[in-house]
Amino acid sequence: MPALLQVMGDTLAVRTAVWSEHVRAIELQRAALQTEIDRRCFELYGIDEADQRSITSGFSNAMCEDPEPADDDSEADSEIDDDIAYSFDAAVLAAQLVSWAVGVAFGRFDLRLATGARPLPKEPDPFHPLPRCSPGMLADDEGLPLTSAPAGYPMAFPENGILVDDPGHSCDLTTAVRVVFLDACWSSRREGS
Repeated sequence: MPALLQVMGDTLAVRTAVWSEHVRAIELQRAALQTEIDRRCFELYGIDEADQRSITSGFSNAMCEDPEPADDDSEADSEIDDDIAYSFDAAVLAAQLVSWAVGVAFGRFDLRLATGARPLPKEPDPFHPLPRCSPGMLADDEGLPLTSAPAGYPMAFPENGILVDDPGHSCDLTTAVRVVFLDACWSSRREGS
């Protein structure tokens, strides 16, 4: 499922902000775990504090493009960069959502995962063989893609795999994507929240 459907919110902007906070929290947790791993490794190998600082500062300087100390102007620039990064992330998240909705309209992805009618699949064991289809695909009991909507599926999709760009046509792509967004995703998510 796209990131914006994995969080709750009444608008795309709210969902983007919630997703950004979710990602930041994961990054903080990852950084804390990395710090703990580093601490244990330094302790295990008996590396003293001076060498630890050299090692960690060496990695920091190698990863930085500009190791010059920051001044007040660069702080203002970083705030601008944060705004640019936010708008880029919002655009990427929105593009992922539209791409997924088009996939649902064609019958590629399972809409029931977004509405909660089907539970999210369990994480596979790393040593199990790969499934025939990705976990988010609309598939039959054998794991093969479906060519027609199953009984009780919340929307129809073309069995021949063709949608057209013709407003008013029964197979209009824009209308199908609107059905995914309005009728299926947003209304059922609001009722469930």
